[in-house]
Amino acid sequence: PTGTPDPTGTPDPTGTPDPTGTPEPTETPDPTGTPEPTETPEPTETPEPTETPEPTETPEPTETPEPTPEPTPPPIPNRRPNAADDEVATSQSKLVEFNVLENDSDPDGDPLTVTDFTSVSNGELVQKSNGLFEYTPDDGFVGTESFSYTISDGNGGSDTANVTITINRSPELVNNTGIVVEAASGIRFINSNNLQASDADNSPDELIYTITDAPDLGDLRIGDSSRLREGDTFTQEDINNNLLQFTPDDTAGSDFFTYTVSDVAGGQVPPNSFSIGIVDDTKTLTNEADNFTGTALSNNILGLAGDDSIDGLSSSDYIDGGEGSDSLLGDSGDDCLFGGSQQDNLRGGDGSDSLFGGDGNDRISGDTGNDRISGDAGNDNLLGGEGSDSMTGGEGNDSLLGADGDDTIAGNAGNDTIRSGADNDSVTGGDGSDLIDGGSDNDTISSGAGADTVLGGSENDSIFGEEGDDSLVGDDGNDTIDAGPGQDIILGDIGDDSIQGGDDNDGIDGSIGNDTIAGGSGSDRLTGGAGNDFFFYEVADQGIDTVRDFDRPGDDDTLLFTSANFGGLTNSGFSSVILQDENIGSEGQSIGDAELIIFEGKFDNAQAVNAALNVQNGSSDRPAFFVYLNGQRGKYVFGYDTSLADDSVPAFELGILQSIEPEEDQISTIIDAGDFEFI
Repeated sequence: PTGTPDPTGTPDPTGTPDPTGTPEPTETPDPTGTPEPTETPEPTETPEPTETPEPTETPEPTETPEPTPEPTPPPIPNRRPNAADDEVATSQSKLVEFNVLENDSDPDGDPLTVTDFTSVSNGELVQKSNGLFEYTPDDGFVGTESFSYTISDGNGGSDTANVTITINRSPELVNNTGIVVEAASGIRFINSNNLQASDADNSPDELIYTITDAPDLGDLRIGDSSRLREGDTFTQEDINNNLLQFTPDDTAGSDFFTYTVSDVAGGQVPPNSFSIGIVDDTKTLTNEADNFTGTALSNNILGLAGDDSIDGLSSSDYIDGGEGSDSLLGDSGDDCLFGGSQQDNLRGGDGSDSLFGGDGNDRISGDTGNDRISGDAGNDNLLGGEGSDSMTGGEGNDSLLGADGDDTIAGNAGNDTIRSGADNDSVTGGDGSDLIDGGSDNDTISSGAGADTVLGGSENDSIFGEEGDDSLVGDDGNDTIDAGPGQDIILGDIGDDSIQGGDDNDGIDGSIGNDTIAGGSGSDRLTGGAGNDFFFYEVADQGIDTVRDFDRPGDDDTLLFTSANFGGLTNSGFSSVILQDENIGSEGQSIGDAELIIFEGKFDNAQAVNAALNVQNGSSDRPAFFVYLNGQRGKYVFGYDTSLADDSVPAFELGILQSIEPEEDQISTIIDAGDFEFI
């Protein structure tokens, strides 16, 4: 163990110091004097800026190496087009038009062209343009027709499809007896015994009646529907189910409605009238040959069997002759006469009457008033008389004369003879080969199907040939004639006529007057006749036309073109010459036998052309057609000079070819003798 240390000793205390003496005070120093101000130093001059060093040129980038080209893909092979089968429907003797390309396609989007098609067996098949066909069944043929066609995509791909055409039977009218109601009787139903159409190809709900003129003396309805008006429809099924009803007003008189019947394939019954007699009293005769005169009331007279003679007398009567050959006279009032079977004689008398011949060869006269006359079946003789009449021949070979008034006349089926008479008439021939005479005043005539003969008559007529090989004569007046399909013969006759040939190969003669003539499709024979005529050429694919009368003395005829392609006019072996500037003149190339003269050089006006022709070697008083380049307009001009030796006046018509541009100023590189035909 460590021993205990000795304690430190206590230090001695420090002694107290002596006090310090008081110090002497320091003297206050003298103040320093104000210093002299320091002079402002001169400013240091701004140093010149250091010049910006020239930038170091950017080194050219190292060129990116060309990428390795992608391998060229092999060409996509052409895929063939897809031709789809077509189904077409029409009715007996009715033309139908359809385009087989509408449902065809090409997976590459290539345009398609019909390159071939087979023939048909029971009609006529024509391709109007690429893919657009027109088919007309033979008369009376009903059934199916077919043909095949081939399409090409222009790149080696092709396909074939079939077209099936169904020729449907047209509807036939079985019953059209009309009805008679008493003024206060209320609703009267019209059933199938009164009105019935039949069609072996269609069910009753597919036979559609369309109202073309609604009744005036009551309401025609289907069940609880609203009143039927013009343009409304109902079906044969509605009639069979007793839904068609008529409710008369309180006024006795003769009423009717007109209608057409059509099926889903487009077959149609021509317009017909359904008679409605509204009477005060009913009188039923015997089965003998009765001779009866009505009363002052509105009578419903039923003749029954026998050859009856019935006079309705005054008021508005309904007279049904029944069976037998009857003689019916409505007399005064708005009467309704129905001949029934056999050969009847019907006269309406005064008033606006409705006359129906029924079966048999009937003679019907409307007399005065605005009458409605229907011959129905049989070879009937119809006379409208005074007033604006509506006449329908019906089936059979009928004779119709409108006489006075603005008449509406329809021959319907059969070979009819129609004379519209005086005033402004509307005439439709219908099916069959009809003879139509427009008579006087401004008529509108549609010949309908068949080989028809039409004479417009005096004044300004509009004539439409429609289907068939027609003979159309405008006669006096400024007529408008459209021949339509078929190989037609058209004569404008006297007046400034406008004539359109339409389809197929037509023969057109404008005859006397300043006529405008267009041949239309087909290879047409065109003659303007006397007068300054215009021949209108529309598109290049309309066929090869022959213009016959450019050499008629004193006439200024003109060719009018709306197409720059002259492929529709071809050379018929006439002589022609191309004149260059260096061989024009008395020592130049002879034009004595030329019928077409083409100038290579330019002329400023027509007089200069005529003067050049006059001094040309071989020029004479013969006519010629010429073409030159107008130096002022830069367009080609064509004209016809009636005398190559006469330069006193420009004795020709001119036309400017606005759409043909010069090709190295050489007209013969575009137009030559092969582009025109003159006989």
